[in-house]
Amino acid sequence: MTNSTPPKLPPKKKPPSEVAPPLLKPAQQPVAPKIIKPQTANNQIGGGTAPFKVTLSKGSVKSGLVFNDPERKIGNKPLSDAAKALAGKVPGKLGINDERVLEIPPEEKAFAIPGIRDVVMPKIFGDFFDKIVPKLTLPSTSRAILEAFSNIDVTAERVGNVLQNNAYYEYTFFRFLESLLKEQRTMSLEKGIVLVGMQNARNLIIAVQMYRSITGKHPGWDKDQKLVIVPKEILKYAIKTEEFITSSKGQYSDTAYAAGLVFDFLAFIASGIEGLKSRLLDYIELVYKHSLRSAVVAVEVVNTLPNFGFHKYLFSSCLLHDVGKIVMAILDENYLGFIAEQRKHECPRAVRQFIEKEAFGLEHQIFSGLICHYLGVFRPVEKAVTFHHNPFLLRRSNSFQLASMVCLATNIANNFKKTDKADDPVLKAWKGIELRDFNIDLRSVMAVINKLPQI
Repeated sequence: MTNSTPPKLPPKKKPPSEVAPPLLKPAQQPVAPKIIKPQTANNQIGGGTAPFKVTLSKGSVKSGLVFNDPERKIGNKPLSDAAKALAGKVPGKLGINDERVLEIPPEEKAFAIPGIRDVVMPKIFGDFFDKIVPKLTLPSTSRAILEAFSNIDVTAERVGNVLQNNAYYEYTFFRFLESLLKEQRTMSLEKGIVLVGMQNARNLIIAVQMYRSITGKHPGWDKDQKLVIVPKEILKYAIKTEEFITSSKGQYSDTAYAAGLVFDFLAFIASGIEGLKSRLLDYIELVYKHSLRSAVVAVEVVNTLPNFGFHKYLFSSCLLHDVGKIVMAILDENYLGFIAEQRKHECPRAVRQFIEKEAFGLEHQIFSGLICHYLGVFRPVEKAVTFHHNPFLLRRSNSFQLASMVCLATNIANNFKKTDKADDPVLKAWKGIELRDFNIDLRSVMAVINKLPQI
């Protein structure tokens, strides 16, 4: 007779996170890590467990670390021996007994510099990372859509491939398509994109992702099965900027569209601030108009420079140079009053910058540069935007020309005047001391400005 007693199973092994780390000699014992609040599930990579942060302390120096999935690399580079040691991957080395790979964000590297923790950072700086950065960072699908449209030969097939990589957005697109057709119809993704329109398909996905990033909710559908959000209303500045470039027969409408998206992100965030919404939206429009004037001037004046190397990013850099002001207005309700007072007394820019730093702890261009960094698309111009008021600080950098052009264009936009007199005082306002190292022919600039319509 067959024995029905089931065989004994080997004892269940504990998961890696529960296995006790090997004992170390007293001199090798690491400082106990301080656990920081886990990140959201949206940051998961490859479906693994959500990353978590720890802070390893040694004296007054702290280094924030983010652990992700096993096969993750930093960029396209394999981990260094030092990073592997910290991740516990090198036998006999001091580290955390965890097979997940170590990733150190750039801002955490900065805060690991000895003594940096002794610097008291303004509250508005911390608020920027808590309230703006998580909502501004472009998810991978939006980034892929923007990259697809950066190619002049973008096809419905390529846009379709982006959507197929994310089941949620593929479903959202088909449901949106059915609401337009008012019936269910079997249709390929590529044909649906052609029917809706390439740009409309792009706007739909980016608007939905923006809504989710800022509100933390899925956009709903009304009783008629129509999407409750209207993409062209959410993406007002992106679409307006793209149309401006197209109508003026300009180049690089893709980067211009992405720069306009920044204004849309900030306008969406501002719309949720009770009591300040109307004033903030008016101010965003004011900053946008000034930035657009600066961009128009820059695109024309740059033709006087024979060896300029940043044509692709010039328009968008000018458009983004003052978005830090909007950030400060969102984060500190006193900033709008500060702007009104400076405008009332017509303070010189150097005075405005000094008072701004004294009153709020930072100057607005710091946030403009940080936005370029965290949006990702504009990291190549991060330095130029950050130092557009002081381009001479970049004179040994390849960003010097771009920073100088942004500075010159904003000076001209703020002091716009048509003149053919070489001794006109306005020229000193155009090329101030901050542009002393920038070699440009002001007579050629005057000729260009005289041909422009009044802006």
